[in-house]
Amino acid sequence: MAQPLQVAFVSQDLCFGGTQRQLVELASRLDRTRFAPSFWTLTGKTDLEPFAAEKNVPVVHLGTGREPHLSFLYTLLRELHRRKPDILVPGTAIPNIWCRLYGKLLGFYCGYPAVLGTVRGEDGPRVQHERYLWRLADHIMCNSTPLYALLQNKTGIPPEHLTFIGNGVDAQRFCPAPTPLAERQPLIINVGRLVPNKNQQCLIKAFALVVQQVPEARLRIVGEGALEAELRAQVQALPALHGKVEFAGGILDVRPHYAEARIFCLSSVKEGQPNVLLEAMCSGLPVVTTNAGGACTDIVTDGVTGLVAQQQDYAALARHLITLLQKPDLCSSMGAAGREHMLRHFDFTAMVNTHEAIFDRIQAQRRVPR
Repeated sequence: MAQPLQVAFVSQDLCFGGTQRQLVELASRLDRTRFAPSFWTLTGKTDLEPFAAEKNVPVVHLGTGREPHLSFLYTLLRELHRRKPDILVPGTAIPNIWCRLYGKLLGFYCGYPAVLGTVRGEDGPRVQHERYLWRLADHIMCNSTPLYALLQNKTGIPPEHLTFIGNGVDAQRFCPAPTPLAERQPLIINVGRLVPNKNQQCLIKAFALVVQQVPEARLRIVGEGALEAELRAQVQALPALHGKVEFAGGILDVRPHYAEARIFCLSSVKEGQPNVLLEAMCSGLPVVTTNAGGACTDIVTDGVTGLVAQQQDYAALARHLITLLQKPDLCSSMGAAGREHMLRHFDFTAMVNTHEAIFDRIQAQRRVPR
C-alpha cells in the first residue's frame, strides 16, 4: 500500500489570524489514508497551538520566540532536507518566498518537494513578488475572484497554473444562537487583528455617528495587535463613546461574541476572503462590510445578506449600521439569508477536495526516484 503523501503547511506563526485558522482547518480535514499533514511555523509556540492540537495536526517549530528570527533561513532548509515532505503549502508572505526558492533548489537535485504557492489578500501579489516568483511554484492558488483576475492580468500567471479556491466555514461549529436577533442587545462586533488593513479607526468614526441616532448601541472590538493603544486613544478622545466601546482582546473561540451580537461589521481596506465574515454569516448575523477584496464580490450580496459600503466611507458604514439597528426584521431576514448562503457555497468539502486533487497532480508531475 502506498504511503500517505507528507504535506507540510508553512506559516510565519500560529498567532490569531484567518489564514492560520484556515490552514489548520484544511490540514485537519485531509484524507489521512492519502495525506499526512503537519504545520510548520517560523516561530516558537503561539496562540493557536491548542487549536492545532484539537484538530490533531502536529506542529513543527523552526524558531523559539513569537517573532521569526533570521536563523529560519537555515532551519527551514535543514528541516526540508531532513523530513523530505512531498508537498509544501506556504500560507503567508515570507514562507511563500523561501519555500519556493528552497523547493526549486531541492526539486532540481532531489525531486522533492512540490510547492503549492498561495496568495491571500490584496497585498499578496506585491509582497510575495508574484510577478517574478510564480514560476518557482508548481501551482498557485488564491482565495478570491478579484485576486484571481489580478494575478492573471498583472503578473501574467497562465490559467493552467492558477486555481481559485474559496475559503470554507464549519457550519456545525458556527451556528445561530438560540436568542433571536431582535431580542439581543444592540451590540455591533468587529473581529480581527488590530492592524492597518483592518481599519478599525474607520469603524470607530462610524460608531460615533451611530450613537447619535441609537444611543443604546454598543461596539465590541475582538482582537489584538499593534494599533490597540492608538484605537483606545481614539475612543478616549470622543466623550460620546465613553463606556460604549469594549476591547475584548484576542481569543481562541469567538463564538460567544457572535452569539451576543446583533450585527457584525468589517471595516477593512484590504482583504482576501475574510474568515470572520464567513463565520459571522454562518452564525446567522447580518453584516455591514466595506467592498475590500473578495468581501463583497464573493461573500456578501448587497441588500440581501448584508449591506456594503465603499472603503474608508465611515458615513456609509454608519448609515448601514443605523438601518439594521432600527429595523429588527431586516436584521433577521439578512441573517437567515447569510446562513443559507454559507451552507450552499462555503462548505469545507469542496475546498478540501480541490486541494487534494491539486496535491495529487503536482506531486505526480514532480515525482522522481529519491
